Order: sequence, then structure tokens, then C-alpha cells
Amino acid sequence: MRERIAVVIPAYNRQATIERAIRSVLAQTYPPSEIVVVDDGSTDATAERARQTSSRVHVVTTRNQGPAGARNVGVEASNAEWIAFLDSDDYWSDDHLRAVVRAMQSSPSDIGLYFSDTVVAGPDGDSSYFAEAGFAPRSPYEVIPDATEVVLSAKQPTLLQSSVVSRGRFEEVGGLRPDLRIREDTHFFLCAGIGAPVVALPSTGCVMTSDVPAAQRVTGALAPAGLSYLAATASLYSDVLARFGPDLSPVQRDELQRREAHAHLRLARIYAKDRAIGRAVSAFRRVLSLDRSLVMETIRRRREGRRW
Repeated sequence: MRERIAVVIPAYNRQATIERAIRSVLAQTYPPSEIVVVDDGSTDATAERARQTSSRVHVVTTRNQGPAGARNVGVEASNAEWIAFLDSDDYWSDDHLRAVVRAMQSSPSDIGLYFSDTVVAGPDGDSSYFAEAGFAPRSPYEVIPDATEVVLSAKQPTLLQSSVVSRGRFEEVGGLRPDLRIREDTHFFLCAGIGAPVVALPSTGCVMTSDVPAAQRVTGALAPAGLSYLAATASLYSDVLARFGPDLSPVQRDELQRREAHAHLRLARIYAKDRAIGRAVSAFRRVLSLDRSLVMETIRRRREGRRW
């Protein structure tokens, strides 16, 4: 049976890179059934370049709503039972989809998420995202019956641009949270992986380029100390705890609570520095409700002259 895969590419002001992304899809040794480019309110020629690249491309234009909302629009505009994501500033390896389909055809039928490695291009050479995350799946692929530990890793090995997800699994977790303009991918993989089976492939699915500054990427890397990053971090862990807290082990639940508490603690520091005392107090109270030991640790570090 031929697996039908829709490719969803969100794009915002990517006239310089969108053609390369699309051509890497067209070059797949296992052709997808649909290619949907979501022009997320671009002010340049992104949509025109996408249409000119191939008649197979279906361009959907929307008001700017961020990568999560744009991807959700692309999924809604597609019909295939599988969704493959690609960022407009990255490109796929030629055999990405073929490797995933081969795994699909011989792995259990309840798998809703497949993901491959990502090569991260940088000024000092290329690196493996799996290696950076300390993750090494078996060849030709590894079935992970419960991906909780994988997605709870300090660095998730999963990236959307190297993933293929079933429409059913995507809809089951509610898609991507459109209110999260950053860290929406972390939230999605937690929701899609906790208590669920996944398949990991050691092959390279995508090359993440360094053509676009990190802060302007679709899959961004905003400063972890920034207000937006910390607020998104606190929000995503709060939501995951509300959804899955009772199903997690005490150790796993404590880890998520500590991550949320740490985000609130850093938010409290920023608010206090900005003299937003009400917000600082509220954030600190949340820390106390989540992890009192973090407060004691912070006090100790301050006494030792170390940053908190």
C-alpha cells in the first residue's frame, strides 16, 4: 500500500530560501502526495517564488500568526493521512521520506510519529542533532514503545523538520499551540510522545542551515534568558503537567515541575529588575508552589556569590 504524505512548509519572508526547500521536496525518491506552502503574511515575494518553483505546490496565504499557527493551517489545507514538516530555510535529504516509509511498512500499526536525525550546519562545520542530544537509535530504525523518556530528555532529539506524524496523532494532541510563537515544537513533542510509541531513524532527514539568523528562524533559538522564551517555557510545562501529570512517575512529574519552577524563578528576577513587583511576586509564588527546594538552592547560590 502506498503511504500518502502531505508536506507542510510554513514561510515568512523567505523569498531567498523557499525555492531550495521546495526543490528538496521535489527531489525525494519517495514523492509526497501534496506540497502545501503556508505564506504566513510575508511582505516579500515568498508566495510568488513558491508558486513559480512548481505547479505541484499549493500556496495558502494567511495573516501573520507564527510558525505554530501556520503549520496548523497547512495541515488543515492538506488531505493525506501523514504530515511531513519542513522549514522554509532548511532542506531535506533525498531519501528522507523513503526511509520513513520503509519504517512505516514494517513497524507496528499504532505508531503515530516517525523522526530522523538533523544535520545542523554551522560556521565551524556540520553537527548531528542526535549526537548533541546524546541520542543513538538502532539501524535501520528503532521502535520506542513509550517515548516519555525521549521527549523528557534535557535536549529533545526531535525536530519538526525531520518528523512525519499521522494526522490522527496530530489532531489527538490538538496540533501545535498557536499562542506559543516559540517552543511550540517542544510542547508538541511532549504531548505527542508521553505514553505513546514512536519510531526513530538514525538516517539524516533534514539539513538545518545557518542561512538565516537564529532569532529569525522558523524553528527558532531565541535567547533562553529572554522574557518571551521563559514565559513560553513556563506555559508549556504547566500545560503538560495539567494534561499528563497523573500518568507520569513521581520522578518525571518532579522534573517537569522543576523546569516550570526554574522558568518562573528567572521570570521573577526579570520582573524584579524591571520593578514590576506584582508580577515578580506572582512568579515567585508559583515557584514556591512547584518546587520549594529550588528556592533554598537559589538562596544558597546567592550567598556563595553565584548567579541564580
